[in-house]
Amino acid sequence: MSMSNETAGFEPVRIVSLPSMRTAAHEVVAAEPETKALAPLLTWASEQKLEGTMRIFGYNTTPYKPGDTEYGWGSCISVPTDVPIPEPFQEKMLPGGVYASLNSTSEIYDSWQHLVKELRSHEHWQSDSNRPCLEEHIPSPDKSGVVGEYHLTLLMPVKEK
Repeated sequence: MSMSNETAGFEPVRIVSLPSMRTAAHEVVAAEPETKALAPLLTWASEQKLEGTMRIFGYNTTPYKPGDTEYGWGSCISVPTDVPIPEPFQEKMLPGGVYASLNSTSEIYDSWQHLVKELRSHEHWQSDSNRPCLEEHIPSPDKSGVVGEYHLTLLMPVKEK
């Protein structure tokens, strides 16, 4: 199901179902923490031969304010139940459910604002603050993704009004 889109530059918002999944998570508070949170996970995932089957997500761990020099960010990758998760990583279960999904432009903050605006005006769906917002990092095989080597899909949990 797609939601209408009247703003140029954005694809339609989709409503998708995300399964719950076990993840290995790594959280960092720093200037530009995304790489610091994700890089160690990707190194470990490569050692475990998880590439090709894992899903990669990122999420805020502190409230985001434009202009902040440091903020909290977490990255996590889906991990099969038979793979032990070593320190310093944490095991986290990502809740499944229904999410509003939007492919992000290179302006991630603007993309989030667009997604929020679309949900505020939707007649059937509204944001569900009981579950985390996520950014799924989808590897770009030609390294020409919107943000670095990844295409980002924004995922905001929703519930029926």
